[in-house]
Amino acid sequence: MPDLENPLDLGDAGRAFYAEVTAKYELNVDELRILAAAAKTLDELAALEAMVKEHGVVAKGSRGQLRVSPAIEAIREHRALFLRLVGALALPQDDGSTLATGTVSRARRAAEARWRNHRAAKATARAHFGTA
Repeated sequence: MPDLENPLDLGDAGRAFYAEVTAKYELNVDELRILAAAAKTLDELAALEAMVKEHGVVAKGSRGQLRVSPAIEAIREHRALFLRLVGALALPQDDGSTLATGTVSRARRAAEARWRNHRAAKATARAHFGTA
């Protein structure tokens, strides 16, 4: 089993992120595994960004045509994965809240919309009928 307290296979970005989080929070084994995956994802993201910096955002296709570098899509995917992993950790923010995952954010917005509609309907009923 890998050393979850100090993973050796991390690059600079991943190691810095891992150290920052473990210095601030006490995580259980499952959370450390998620953190290690997030840190590794950051390293991969840094490598992809370095590739784009060196070779540019355009690549030649199979027929010599110019197209967007596949690294751009990989960067987008790695950013999304990193956010999902960090969201799965549910680390408390400085204000005491946690970073909401996409699912949680969508559910919250849907609930707020339902209640907003409910309150508006109730206010309309009160205005028309004087009760509700």
